[in-house]
Amino acid sequence: MIVGPSGCGKTTLAKELFGDGIVQGYDWPANQSVVDGFPDKLGIREITALLSKVGFSSPPAWLRPFRTLSYGEQFRSTLARSLAASTGTVVIDVGINRVPDPDRPKGYSIVGDVDYEPVAELAAAITPVPGGVGKMTIAMLLTNTLQAAKQVGR
Repeated sequence: MIVGPSGCGKTTLAKELFGDGIVQGYDWPANQSVVDGFPDKLGIREITALLSKVGFSSPPAWLRPFRTLSYGEQFRSTLARSLAASTGTVVIDVGINRVPDPDRPKGYSIVGDVDYEPVAELAAAITPVPGGVGKMTIAMLLTNTLQAAKQVGR
């Protein structure tokens, strides 16, 4: 799973690296709660633990259908389901967020879009933020810039 801002090349990178092994989403029950969309082998405690570990810790929202969730809640539900469905899930976090941190000299920390520690316990591999994909991000930005320039020059 590759997470990060729109337009940074996540899909291009995923297709190149993983081909058909890409998780692009799941079929969720149309009118049932999100927890009903997880594999039957999981108990409710396992499902709620997964949802909490990926940062979706709102029990009332767990009872709503997937289609009614915000994009962030949908992303976290999909991440939790991917981690539940496969022990080989690789998470590539290309998000960059500045969060207040009074213990740091500058007063903030840089973090990704995924809550690293809990997800690292479940994923086969996960990139750190900062420091995980900086060169890939630059390469994809340059690729997108080149493609845009070619389109304008037509």
